[in-house]
Amino acid sequence: MHAEVNTVVKGPPPLPNVKRFQNRITSLLRTWRRGIFACGILRTLTYLLIAIAIYGLIDYFLATGNTTRKISGLILIIVSSALVLRELIRIFRYRASDLARRADALSGSKRNPALSALELIREQKGDHTDLQSFLVKRSVDEAGESLNSLTRKEIFPRIAFKKQSLRFLATAVILGIALYFLWPVASVLLARITQPWKDIPPYSPLQFVVDPASPEIFYGEDATVNVEISGGDVTQPVRFLTRDGDAIYETVCFQDGPNRFAQKLERVVKPTEFAFAHGRARSCLLYTSPSPRDRG
Repeated sequence: MHAEVNTVVKGPPPLPNVKRFQNRITSLLRTWRRGIFACGILRTLTYLLIAIAIYGLIDYFLATGNTTRKISGLILIIVSSALVLRELIRIFRYRASDLARRADALSGSKRNPALSALELIREQKGDHTDLQSFLVKRSVDEAGESLNSLTRKEIFPRIAFKKQSLRFLATAVILGIALYFLWPVASVLLARITQPWKDIPPYSPLQFVVDPASPEIFYGEDATVNVEISGGDVTQPVRFLTRDGDAIYETVCFQDGPNRFAQKLERVVKPTEFAFAHGRARSCLLYTSPSPRDRG
């Protein structure tokens, strides 16, 4: 009797089905990753909409200052970018073996053909026998049939994507309805949130008409500025605000008629920003710069 001898084959086996199997795994893995990333983006957008709504409510009740708005806007950008980056990192944690397990679970096979074939291919290191090549070929053929029976729609995380889509749409619809019915308020809040670098006064039904908006004044002289307030009752003292660097100074205006108030800029020797305020409401920051007196 002759002993059975296993022939040793040098190099990888000439099995084209292995390459097809690996390409199929890679293709389905891309589809799965895209679906997971789409879910993550929808989740991030939902969180962002909720954060903007909460920020808008805080700004409505507290009338946050320009510096606070700039810092808050920067925080929103940083956090949103970090969440998107986290989702990008997360999808690349899913490997071919994870896709094989998902494919086996979807196919309902208890033998886990895709994962078994993938592990057999990975165990081939350098030399291998004809028997090993045969086992790999048989396992890959079985796994290939299992994978070919699955469509991209089945691999795509449809349930998770549907849940995230519904959450995002529900959040967007609720906020959209609120924007529609509260647009005068919402338009100001959105402008303050999305343009924190601009001086946009907090929302108020009061309207300030400043005259003159940019008073002409000579160096070292005085100028009187008036404001007429409409849109509501004036129940508090009207204040005159001036800014010098980061410092803001307040003085109480004197009444110059029904809902009309005035204040004097005294001895102006440098560019000055000013505004009128009533409670939390105020006018836009306005600007005047002294002109040199003509000595000619």
